[in-house]
Amino acid sequence: MKQKLKKMAEQFVEETSHAGGLEEIAIVREIAMDSEDPYGLELAVVISDFADFHIISRAARRLTNISNHWLVFVFDMQGEFKGEICFRKECPGGSIDCYHPKCGEIPNVMWNPNFIFQKTRMFSKPLKVIFSRKSSHFLAWQKEVLAELDLKEPVSEDIMEEITLTCSDCEKEFIWTVESQLLFEEKGWDPPKRCPGCRPAKCLRCGMRLRLTCSEAENRDIEFCETCLEEMSQEPE
Repeated sequence: MKQKLKKMAEQFVEETSHAGGLEEIAIVREIAMDSEDPYGLELAVVISDFADFHIISRAARRLTNISNHWLVFVFDMQGEFKGEICFRKECPGGSIDCYHPKCGEIPNVMWNPNFIFQKTRMFSKPLKVIFSRKSSHFLAWQKEVLAELDLKEPVSEDIMEEITLTCSDCEKEFIWTVESQLLFEEKGWDPPKRCPGCRPAKCLRCGMRLRLTCSEAENRDIEFCETCLEEMSQEPE
């Protein structure tokens, strides 16, 4: 695991392991390739009681101090997918996404209607348990999925490469990065039709449109507005 992924995973375990109701943490996808800057970290947690969930959601948001590229999937003890930990501190926040009927049923767990969770997809791939109070729920669920698929072991991720696309608006070529491909694949979206300069950007936390120049959109990793970045940096330890 590359240094940034390792630091993020260790920090999350350190800040959450004392939280009541947290039963297990696993890395369900780590894409580091040969780069010193990994494309992102995806974690999954098993929760038996949501009374202390604010501790876990806060720890997830604090990962942004290391990298914006994280996701934490939430499961109950029966293996039911409950959603993803939200980037926003307040629940509900000011975004229209907050008012989806299932979003926020569990405070700070968002429900993305564009994302369809597929158990076989997640558990047929490698995972790494990094914290567990008892025997692993994730490994048991993975064993069941592998048996259903008649697989002896998890299927490794295919190595992906950057793809050159042509913008439907300005007709200029742009690079579809591996990181972006992974996000689109996870959300079940079709490939982008417009380049970053022609595609409006939104803050992942509050939903506000980000005013970016074409150069910023193409070359900078901007996913949060200045107000949200300042608020997240001031959240208590």
